[in-house]
Amino acid sequence: MKKRAAMIVGMILMLVLLSGCAKGTAHVTVHKNGSVDLAVHVKLDSRTDSLISGKAEQMLTDKLAESGIDLHKVQDGKDVDYQFIKSYSSVEEMKVQPSDGMSLVDTKVITDPKWLYTKYDLEVQPKLSAYSEQIIDSLGMLNVPKSFVRMFMESFAFDFQLTLPVNVYGPNNATSQDGRTLTWHMSLGNPEPLKLVVYAPNIKNIVITLVAVIVILVLLITLWFRRKRGRDTRKLA
Repeated sequence: MKKRAAMIVGMILMLVLLSGCAKGTAHVTVHKNGSVDLAVHVKLDSRTDSLISGKAEQMLTDKLAESGIDLHKVQDGKDVDYQFIKSYSSVEEMKVQPSDGMSLVDTKVITDPKWLYTKYDLEVQPKLSAYSEQIIDSLGMLNVPKSFVRMFMESFAFDFQLTLPVNVYGPNNATSQDGRTLTWHMSLGNPEPLKLVVYAPNIKNIVITLVAVIVILVLLITLWFRRKRGRDTRKLA
């Protein structure tokens, strides 16, 4: 149900609503074998963590468990890091996971196939704000004032990171790039669309092209040696 999905998101947000200094990161990693890891980290200072420990933390743990996700709480100096990782065998498996009718993003993909590669022009627009009232209502049982929740939802920013097996990125509006990882700084209050171009190589056609080039080179070299040998023979005659 849509309410259950809103509750899960609401519980995740609950970790950051009580602290303007909270740090959130969502990292999607695509591996060479096609599998995908989704890792979410929310870091709170120990004082803020003490405020949400107990009922709120247990509700978050239970809701994530319903989706097969284990929540881990790790002490990092004076901070506490709430984290979970969800793995998928493929992008296709990730797409078919039930979302309970709740779509958190609008995605547009323009595909431009070429001989050696396919160009994917992606635009992802977060629309979590469209479910803000559901999320706020889901937190009502924790007796958190709606105005308080709404204020922090509008001001909370987080990092979204994407790592691909190889650097095939084209033009994008990422805030930064470190090797194969792109990072976007995003805001729940005024989310800008994530724009990205990816060039996916067509391995089959690349192999065909390389084989064709090698064959042509061999033929040219063979023809050159034959002509050279013919000229040498005429000189000796």
